[in-house]
Amino acid sequence: QGCFRVPPGWDGWLGLVGNSQYYHYDVIESNDGGQTSERIRHYWNYENDYLPDVVANRTLHFMKDWEQENAKSKPEEQKPFLMVASWPSPHGPFTPAPQYQTSLENLTAFRTPNWNASRSSMMQKHWLMRQIGPIDDGTETWIDDV
Repeated sequence: QGCFRVPPGWDGWLGLVGNSQYYHYDVIESNDGGQTSERIRHYWNYENDYLPDVVANRTLHFMKDWEQENAKSKPEEQKPFLMVASWPSPHGPFTPAPQYQTSLENLTAFRTPNWNASRSSMMQKHWLMRQIGPIDDGTETWIDDV
């Protein structure tokens, strides 16, 4: 279950073991190209272990370190990188950290021109998206409550 080793070619790695959970999860971390790796457990410390925050903080930390390392380099001398940062937040269950539970209270989902698109515009979408029917009142209320 999950990734217990660093895939070849990665200098740094923070990989989730198993499926996405907001709390009580393990990650595999390596900062030396996989020479060594450590399994780190995150439990129920709401301030430090909320997975979306851990991913965001690690992403920002990496970017700041890269910027400092390359601040005085010419563009052609800078070491390129690829970063893949994936958050579970767009998928249910929608579990905010306690410090965020009321931050979006009294807001509704943003209504773009594609909100509850017409049948003709739905026919222009990917076949999988065409399987979804119009949003009914109950679903609209649920979306706003999420």
